Order: sequence, then structure tokens, then C-alpha cells
Amino acid sequence: MADIANDDRSLGERVRDARLGRQLGVREFARQLEITPSYLSDIEADRRAPAEPLMHTLADALNLEFDQMMALSGRLGAQAERYIKRTPDAALLFRRISEKKLSPDELAELREIVDKY
Repeated sequence: MADIANDDRSLGERVRDARLGRQLGVREFARQLEITPSYLSDIEADRRAPAEPLMHTLADALNLEFDQMMALSGRLGAQAERYIKRTPDAALLFRRISEKKLSPDELAELREIVDKY
């Protein structure tokens, strides 16, 4: 899977490209996901971001990276939001990262450090 920093496609574009790569029509894929075709079209056109459970289903169905999809949607996810609310140091760290406006390379380096824990 491509690294998010090296791919400028939006969430909707990635979903659409992956669906087309599997040669699935909008109606057929929406039926598999148990959503309406118009909702899938809205996701692919970046008019709507799916809720976290649907994001998991999309990621699994299309072999996309869930964490990257969540990041592209601008959402943290319920577990991360709870953690940040209960752990002041985590919120502080996030604010500091935001203030520093770290580059993609710097963020990748931080992710590697965190992944070692």
C-alpha cells in the first residue's frame, strides 16, 4: 500500500480507484456494503466521510489502509478521541506537533518511534 505522504489522492478518489480496480460498479459495491449507491457516490466525490464502522468495512473490502483512510477523512476515531480526552499529555503532544508544522519526513520519523513502543 502506498504511503499517505506520497499520494495526493483524496479519500474519495482512493475509494473510487480501488473499487474500479476490482471492476465493481457503484450499485454492486453499494449493495455489498449495505449502503445506498448515492451514499457511496457521495463518499467517492468527497461530499461525505463514512462513519468509522463503514470505514473499516471499506478498508477491508478494498484492501486499503484503515489508518490512512481515517487520516484522510480528518477523523481520529473513537478510541483515539477517548485516549486524547483522558490523557492530557497526548493532547499536548498533538498540539505541539501541530504548532511545529512537521514535514511528512518528520512525521514519518515520529510514527516509526511510536511504532517501536
